[in-house]
Amino acid sequence: MGRANGEILDGVLEENLNQYLKTSAAGFLLLGSNGEAPHLSVSEKLGIVRRVAAILPPDRYFLVGVSSPP
Repeated sequence: MGRANGEILDGVLEENLNQYLKTSAAGFLLLGSNGEAPHLSVSEKLGIVRRVAAILPPDRYFLVGVSSPP
């Protein structure tokens, strides 16, 4: 989801979400402990949450930061 310089690739995030939305998943977990979340700033995390919230339809759920350090 990012480049070597640390840039978050919003378009890739949206492409991934659009693919996941084609599945029967009831929801998604964002910024958990098994990804890049511990290496993102609070501002970057909020940006990701806002982008996902804007894309997801109201019939899908998402959890944020479960088991992720601040």
